[in-house]
Amino acid sequence: MADPMVWVIVVNWNGDPYLSDCLASLMDQDYPNYSVVLADNGSTDGSYERAHREFPGIDSVQFESNLGFGATVNLAIISHRADYFALLNPDAVAEPGWLSALVAEAERLPRVGMVAATVLAGEGGAFDSAGLAVSRDGFVVHRSPDDESPLLGPAGAAALYRSDLIEQVGRFRTDYFLYYEDAEIAFCAGMLGWTARYAANARVQHAHSALTGRDPARKRRLLHRNRLIFLLRCWPAGLLIRNLPFLVMGEAGSLLGRLLRLRFGEFFLAAGDLIRVLANSARYRRETPRNTGRRDSAELVSKKLVIGDIAMRRRWLG
Repeated sequence: MADPMVWVIVVNWNGDPYLSDCLASLMDQDYPNYSVVLADNGSTDGSYERAHREFPGIDSVQFESNLGFGATVNLAIISHRADYFALLNPDAVAEPGWLSALVAEAERLPRVGMVAATVLAGEGGAFDSAGLAVSRDGFVVHRSPDDESPLLGPAGAAALYRSDLIEQVGRFRTDYFLYYEDAEIAFCAGMLGWTARYAANARVQHAHSALTGRDPARKRRLLHRNRLIFLLRCWPAGLLIRNLPFLVMGEAGSLLGRLLRLRFGEFFLAAGDLIRVLANSARYRRETPRNTGRRDSAELVSKKLVIGDIAMRRRWLG
């Protein structure tokens, strides 16, 4: 039986000095049936041209401007056919067995639609992620391998998706621009009965936020706004109502944290985003996935509260 075909998608935007190491690690994978596509969002640092020279064998496309993560991934998926699509951030380096381990885990059961990798914070660094979990106060965070929280799905920094899942659920949402796209597609897939698995031997070293964290204030704003969109669009009414006190507490803590850190400009921007998202809540609710009865949405949500966890609060609320 032939090995499933995998397209590995690398979304790049000004990825120097990391991109070359990322692509070199992909060229060294021991999986026998895969190809790599570099999708560049109008980089101006020369990283796309350098990659084109150093790795002439990979498929590549450059867009005129930064389309955002979801839109770029979608365009790469549309133009390629595969059994699986893998994602790897340009500031991540995959070990040679990364892709083989992901596919092996996905092939165990036909309803395994997503596989999370082991993500380490840099070469020889501390543990960073074993996939995503969503808390009762609505924050999507990285799990540890021994975490009892339900595995929501893989982090988009290093992930594998079955193409049948993408076809059924739909492609990545583009209105997030960056952050929470991976959470939404995983949550919707879970509602439809797809399961996520964790492949411990699929290891990558990731320079966490080395590229996306160059503007930390913008990152914090996107994380705050996109959390609200994710909750309003994805969580069924019953789940929102049951967890409403925790959600309100999480939002209040997020806003208060900005005031306590004297980030007054960020506070007013976040408050404005809250008002705008709530004003569009009817539109987001119309897009809420229907509960098929295949899985109770509560099974996808951890009992933990990020707002009460000091370490998590520092990391995700800045």
